[in-house]
Amino acid sequence: DHALSAYERARLDFKKEDFEQALKFAAQAARQEPQNEWYQRLWADIYREMGRYKEAAGVLEALVKSRPGAKALYVQWAALLEKAGLFSSSLKVYDEMEVRFGLLEEIIQNKVRVYLAMADPKKAAREWERLSAAFPTNLDYLHALAAFYQNQNDPVKAQQTYQRILALEPSDPKAMAA
Repeated sequence: DHALSAYERARLDFKKEDFEQALKFAAQAARQEPQNEWYQRLWADIYREMGRYKEAAGVLEALVKSRPGAKALYVQWAALLEKAGLFSSSLKVYDEMEVRFGLLEEIIQNKVRVYLAMADPKKAAREWERLSAAFPTNLDYLHALAAFYQNQNDPVKAQQTYQRILALEPSDPKAMAA
């Protein structure tokens, strides 16, 4: 099996940190058997190690299309786009994840990080607000929102958020101390 031989050679070259050779063989294996997730993952890992994040993201994008239920692949894809400086593309992947998997804290945290990397704290705050609005009795989300406002040097909004917490849980120690 040529694809398996190429994959094994790519793994050996990768371990030796001969990334150019590893890339050549990984690409060969991945192209011969595009449905083989392990071949695709190795190909993406080699690109990532070489700092070629956009190419690694492209491999993961194709992998996500073949395995749309694999949440971890979406996260890896978006993170690679972020590392490549393709923030808008990264946010689109997180939006896709929300459609597929629902509004999750993990997605919001990642979107907040991207918005902050884009120097857009207002949109980052809006993400925390969306999450806390969707789960209004979840004190963890409200605490995260209050902490976000504190980190952004917005004591008024932080205090307002702590008041929301106290309305739900009058004896909350963090909110009482704020």
